[in-house]
Amino acid sequence: MAQIGHDSFDERSRRARIAVVIASTVILIVIYTSIPSHYRLWNKLVQYLFFLPPVIAALWFGWRGAILSALFTVICYLPRLLLFWKEWPGYQPDQYGEALDLFLIGAILGVLADRERRQRQELEATTRQLSQTYRELQDNLEHLKRAERLSAVGQMAAGLAHEIRNPLASIEGAADLLTPGAVDDETRAEFVEIIKKECRRLSRLLTEMLSFARPRPPQFEPAAVPAMIDSVVTLVRASAHKQIEFRCEIAEPLPPVQCDPEQIKQVLLNLTMNAVQAMEDGGEITIGASRRNGNIVIEVKDQGPGITRENLEQIFSPFFTTKKSGTGLGLTVAQQIVTRHGGVIMVDPNSPRGTVFSILLPVERKT
Repeated sequence: MAQIGHDSFDERSRRARIAVVIASTVILIVIYTSIPSHYRLWNKLVQYLFFLPPVIAALWFGWRGAILSALFTVICYLPRLLLFWKEWPGYQPDQYGEALDLFLIGAILGVLADRERRQRQELEATTRQLSQTYRELQDNLEHLKRAERLSAVGQMAAGLAHEIRNPLASIEGAADLLTPGAVDDETRAEFVEIIKKECRRLSRLLTEMLSFARPRPPQFEPAAVPAMIDSVVTLVRASAHKQIEFRCEIAEPLPPVQCDPEQIKQVLLNLTMNAVQAMEDGGEITIGASRRNGNIVIEVKDQGPGITRENLEQIFSPFFTTKKSGTGLGLTVAQQIVTRHGGVIMVDPNSPRGTVFSILLPVERKT
């Protein structure tokens, strides 16, 4: 039905254009015949206007329409021309030339219009094909995203079940040994501490799981990068062992960053704590900040054993961890936070040893 309606509209438009060409020719004929023949200048001006209908027909209908329009025009004003030629014989060759020009100009413009019309149709066909291909690509991408989400949900469920199983086994084993008279008071206190430790581990796991599954939207405000770094360093230094040294390399001055300060500090705290845990034998942790191409780059460098090439590809995957007590969600949540800020988090080897985590944040928030 839509195609029939479109065809009907095209036919009405075609008829309307034909009527315009005919009407314009008739109007010019009426004007031309109403001008006395001795007004040679006015007759000449109107004769030039007779080129308009063939030109319009050429643009609308191509060279065939232009020739038909020129033929109709010549037939209509031929009687007037015969009278004019009788009174002014010297103009007869010019009139023959003008009549021929109507056909030539109309045909040339018609050929050019046909070529332009074909090119436009080819372009429209190509555009439709590209649009169809784009829609199919979008559909395929949606299917891939859906499959990826389902796969991620399956991996998360498997990882979560695995992470929960170990603390539950420890809790169950400790609880079995807490029956009255089974152990002495000192051992009982040790098992109670195990239960508390594993409960805290489960709580941390569920907290990070909720942060990953339902992240809090960032509350954007201008924040000073040096102040956020100082706050994190102060907090980590209090809990790190004495063999760890902290060094800050902040390029001044740095503009404020549109971000959620608490979430960015959470990311920096996670990266810095990971660096501390990786450096069991001590060393130096460097936290630097600089401006680069309209962005702020924050780097956390450690001197630990580094990350293997195989693990670098999985470092941000949910539940992937190389630590015995890790949940595998810290870096995943960190990446999620940075992405929601319009930034990027990257990891590279540090020279000569260790790892460098880089956070790139735009200075101005893109809305």
